[in-house]
Amino acid sequence: MPKSKQTIITPQGRQRMKKELKIWQNKLASIDKVKADVAEKCGDTWHDNATFEEVERQQRMYAYEILKITNELREAKLLTEKQLETNAQKNKICIGSKIRIKYTNGRIALMKIAGSGDSEPDRGVVAYDTPMGMALLNKKPGQKTELTTNTRKVTIEILNLIH
Repeated sequence: MPKSKQTIITPQGRQRMKKELKIWQNKLASIDKVKADVAEKCGDTWHDNATFEEVERQQRMYAYEILKITNELREAKLLTEKQLETNAQKNKICIGSKIRIKYTNGRIALMKIAGSGDSEPDRGVVAYDTPMGMALLNKKPGQKTELTTNTRKVTIEILNLIH
């Protein structure tokens, strides 16, 4: 099986993932207590207690999420602040770039290219591994790129990088 591309995260993305991991760990700890209570009150076999089975299902789901995030954190490449600063000095769009773009309809937008999973489109933050991020990555000011959405093609012109 071919190895997939390594995920790239920023320090902010790493912090977000650690917070998310802590939330799942807390949920798992609380469900463990619930499971013990349900087993004590109603029995701990599936044919006797549907509630116990549901708690076990939730427990497996929480454990899966914890494992998934832990693996993502372990396998992801973390960009340091210095690397982000170096990227910003290049004259091409890369992770950490802040850019001004112009859409086909003439609308101008400010955008920042972020690490994997850090998209916040309402705030103008787009992860590099999203369709929009991939369309912009490695482009230079003055270049145009096309992005195909569900319903149409959009041409985006890169006006400038903001340092």
